[in-house]
Amino acid sequence: MHRPHRRTAPRAILALATVVTALAFTAPASAEPYRQGSFRVSAGVGYVSTGTDNYITLGGGGGYYFVDGLEVGLDIDTWLGADPKITTVTPSTTFTFFMVPQARPYVGTFYRHWFVSSPFRDIDSWGARAGLRLPAGPAVLSIGAIYERQFGCDGAGCDDISPEFGLGFYF
Repeated sequence: MHRPHRRTAPRAILALATVVTALAFTAPASAEPYRQGSFRVSAGVGYVSTGTDNYITLGGGGGYYFVDGLEVGLDIDTWLGADPKITTVTPSTTFTFFMVPQARPYVGTFYRHWFVSSPFRDIDSWGARAGLRLPAGPAVLSIGAIYERQFGCDGAGCDDISPEFGLGFYF
């Protein structure tokens, strides 16, 4: 892997395109996963290629709907199989337009801290996500995009846009 002179992780590390399987559990009184009092528990597996290194990602997280449609969440991912070693911690907020009957739009923001092994420095970034959630019985398919920008980064390679896919089940 190329070692940048600033000792920060290369831009390619911020390129993240994974397929995530999520389990969303709701409060017993509601069959709708976006209602106030519902919560999400998720687990995921993915693949990331930086161009020179290949990683398998493992992750998990959770979230709570404080009001209908508004989730506050925390997710953790670890990247395995190459150097540098990477773990991300991502607090987020996401609003799902639950009042739309079929293809439910969602928008959200997040902060992400990248714990990157030496000799690289950790990275902090912020981002936004948007997409559609398509309900099908007890399952929800999410398709969207993520925009992410590194803090303290000037010039080319500070921004990333990647796809977001998810399959969730609610009970």
